[in-house]
Order: sequence, then structure tokens, then C-alpha cells
Amino acid sequence: MPGHADTKRKPEKKFERRAEDRPGEILSAARTLFERKGFTATRTDEIAAAAGISKGTLFRYFADKEAMLVAIVETVQIPAKDRMVRLVQSFEPPFAPKLGILAHTWYQMVQAEGIDGIPKMIMAEAGNFPDLTKLFKARLHDSIIGMLTTLIRRGVESGEFTCDDCDYSARYLLGSLMFLGLWNNSIGKYADDPMDAERYIGIWHKAACAHLGAPIPAAAEDDT
Repeated sequence: MPGHADTKRKPEKKFERRAEDRPGEILSAARTLFERKGFTATRTDEIAAAAGISKGTLFRYFADKEAMLVAIVETVQIPAKDRMVRLVQSFEPPFAPKLGILAHTWYQMVQAEGIDGIPKMIMAEAGNFPDLTKLFKARLHDSIIGMLTTLIRRGVESGEFTCDDCDYSARYLLGSLMFLGLWNNSIGKYADDPMDAERYIGIWHKAACAHLGAPIPAAAEDDT
């Protein structure tokens, strides 16, 4: 009618939502293939097919596989790391029990979000892609080491821990904890006796406390 606004609904754009979701779909497909086949062996046409798009469409969003991996690190790995950093920053003495909380929270997050495959892949192909490896080290590894080093130093300053090399103690704790995820995402998939995460973390917690000269919390004793 004249003088009245047109109340007819405009037709929805059929692919509007899908277009917005495409970067995430591409990265999800790339991540799955990278973890299953390795970075070098994965082809961009395979990623495009897994994401349900053409290869040309894929290149509208990402220039190459390296750009996809960087995006995966920035959208999946780094946010997970940031959550762990915030958790550790919230810790107050005593710190020994918090080591167990940290380990359990980390493993639960790894399991829920499946974020252990990318570190395994980068470690395996570090020599082939040094720039990507340096990025991973700078944005993730070094930040996590800094987080653990600060936690250990706070324990030393409070008189709870005894440690004369906080930096390498942090590396030891991270490396031994990462082994659980790396094993379960590789050899553990084919083992007849899969690694019991709770038992492993319980032993890790006791070893961490012993290394740092702290009394072993009752929770760590119960874990094993």
C-alpha cells in the first residue's frame, strides 16, 4: 500500500553463513590432515576437498599451507596457552598442590580440544620448516617456559621450593609433562597397554615436588 514500508522479507543469502565459516572449516580440515599425514605430505587440494570447497576458493583465504599452520597456532594453540597462563597467574601459596592442578587442567584441555597433534608435527618437521618452528617456539614454547619459571621462582621466594636453576627446572617439568600427550598421540595409539594419564600425572606431580624440594601433597600421594 502507498505510504507503508515494504514489509516483505528479503530473501536470505543462501551462502552468507557458510562464507563466514569457511576460514574455520578450512583450518579444521587442514589441522586434521596435518596431524594424520604430516605437514609435508598434505596437499592443498586435499585440504580443499576435505573442507568441501575448490582449491581456488581455498587460496582466497590462505596463501599456502604455512599460512594455514600459522593461523591454527594463533587461533587454537595460543588461546589455550593463554588460558593456562591466566590460571598460573591466579595461583597463591602453597604452590606444590597447584602443580597437580596445573598438570590435570593442561591434560583435560589437551583431550577436550585435541591440541597435542600440532606440537608433535612441528617437532617431527622442524628441520624442514625452520621459520614455522621458530614461530612456534617464540609464541608458545618460550611463553610456557616463562610461565613455569615464574611459578618456580615465586615458590623459591616464598620459601616453599628449593631450586638453583629455575629456568631449566621449568624445561624439565614441561618436557616430562609433554611426553604424555606426545606418546598418546603417536605410539600410544597402537599400544596394547595405553598410558594411564591419571597415574602418569600423579607420578609427575610427586617427581616435580621432589625436584623442587617441596613436601609431596596428599593429593599427589592419592593419585598414585
